[in-house]
Amino acid sequence: AVVSTQSTGTDENLEQVLSEEPLMIVFVYTDWCGHCKATFPIWEEVATSINGNANSKTKVFSADIEVNKKIHNDWDVTSFPTIFYLRGGERKLFSETRSSLNMFKFIEVNEQDPVLQISQADLEDVIASTDLAIVGEFSDAANSKWFKLLAWNLGYSSFYHVEESTKDRITVYSQHEGKPKQRVISDLTEKDKVEELVKKYRRPYVIPFSREAHLLTFEIKDRSLSVLLFHDHAEEGSEERLAQFGMAARAYQNDCTFVEMDMANGYVKMFTNFFGVKTADLPIVYLADTSKQSENLAKTKDITESGVAQLIEDFLAGTAETSAPKKEAEDELPEDWESRSLKYLTSDNFVSYVTTPERAVLVMVHKESCPHCVKMKPIWEDLAEKYKEHPTLKVAELKSSNVAQIKDLTVQKVPTILFYPTQTGSDLSTAVEYEGDRTLKGVEEFIFTQLSKNKDEL
Repeated sequence: AVVSTQSTGTDENLEQVLSEEPLMIVFVYTDWCGHCKATFPIWEEVATSINGNANSKTKVFSADIEVNKKIHNDWDVTSFPTIFYLRGGERKLFSETRSSLNMFKFIEVNEQDPVLQISQADLEDVIASTDLAIVGEFSDAANSKWFKLLAWNLGYSSFYHVEESTKDRITVYSQHEGKPKQRVISDLTEKDKVEELVKKYRRPYVIPFSREAHLLTFEIKDRSLSVLLFHDHAEEGSEERLAQFGMAARAYQNDCTFVEMDMANGYVKMFTNFFGVKTADLPIVYLADTSKQSENLAKTKDITESGVAQLIEDFLAGTAETSAPKKEAEDELPEDWESRSLKYLTSDNFVSYVTTPERAVLVMVHKESCPHCVKMKPIWEDLAEKYKEHPTLKVAELKSSNVAQIKDLTVQKVPTILFYPTQTGSDLSTAVEYEGDRTLKGVEEFIFTQLSKNKDEL
C-alpha cells in the first residue's frame, strides 16, 4: 500500500504507520535537490508498481525533510535523495545506483523473511545439509523478534527458527573445512555481545578473500592480526596446502583472521603491491599486523600447520623477522585518469584539478603499504561510483609519494582525506580535512556537511 507518493507524508501519519512496524520503503528528498528531481520519475514508477501489486508486503512513504523534521533529525540523513527500507523499526540504507531495477531488487530482498521457520524434527536434516546454520530457539517472543532483526541486519541466509520451543538460546552449527562444530549462546541479555559472538562463530576458519568478503574479513572488532595464504587455488596440491593452513586457523582462531588469497582473483591482485608478492614467490604465507604502520609484516614458505603456527608464535613473541611493506613505485599519470569514476591524481595534475572553480573535489591521500589505506580503498571506490554523476563533486585519489612535489600541500598521516570546495582558486589552504570515522557513512556525512554550505552543489 502506498502511504504517500506524489503527496508528502507528515510526521504525524509517519508515526502512525511506524507504530504498526510495517515493511516500508521511504524516499527522503528535498525540493531544492537536483538529484531528487531527477529521481522522482523512477520513484513514481516503483511506487505505482508496488501499489498495484496485491502480493507486495511493502508500504511506500515519501518524506520531504522540510515537512518531516523527525526523519531529518533522527535518521542520520546526510544526502539527498536517501532511500531506506524499514523492518521492525530498524532501517537499512539503499546504496546502489538509483534505477527502478535496483530499487525493485532492494525491495524484493528486504521484504523476504530473513529467518526460515523449521520444526524440531527438521533440525537434524538442516544441520546435515548445510555448512552453516544459525538456529534460534525461543520461548520469549521478544527474543524471537530480535533474532529476526539480527538476521535481517547481518544479511545472512543461514538463520533458522525452531517453532514452539521452550528454550531461549542461539546455536551456531558449522562444518567449516569439514569439521563439525556446535556453539551455544544461552545468555541473550546483552544483545551487542550476542551479535559479535554470532559474527565470530559463523565465520569459516579460512575466509576466501573477494570484494564481497572484504567486510566479512574485517567485521570482528579489535582484531589486528591477519594471516594470509597467497597461492593459486587451481594449482595441484592446493587443497592439501589449504587443509594445513586451516588446521593452523582452528588453533589460532581467537588471535588471528585467516584469509585465502587466490591469485586467480582479480580483486586479490589489487593487494599484492602491499606485500610485494610476485608469481615466483607463490605459495607463501604473510602475517600482517594492521595496528602498526611499519615493520608489521612477517612471512614463511613453510605452509604446514606447524610452519604457520611457528610464524604466529614468533611474531607474538617479537622474535620473527619482520619487514616494512613494499615502497610505492614512481607514480605515472594514466591516460584515462579523468574518465574514471575515481579520478587519479599525481603531482602533474593535482593543483589544476582541485582548484578548478566549477568543481568540488574529495581526495584521499594514501599509501599502498598502509594497512589503514588498504581497508579504506573499497569504501573510496564505492564513493566514487556513487557520486560519478554528481554535477560538481568529484572523488579522487593521490598517492602519498606525490606530496613532496606539490607546493603548499602538507600531509601528516595516511590516509588523509581532504575536501576542496568550489571557487578554491589557486589556494590549497582552503581544503577541509576529514577527521571522522573511516566509514562510508562517516565520509558521506562529511560530504553532506561541506556541500550543504552551498545548496546548489547538493
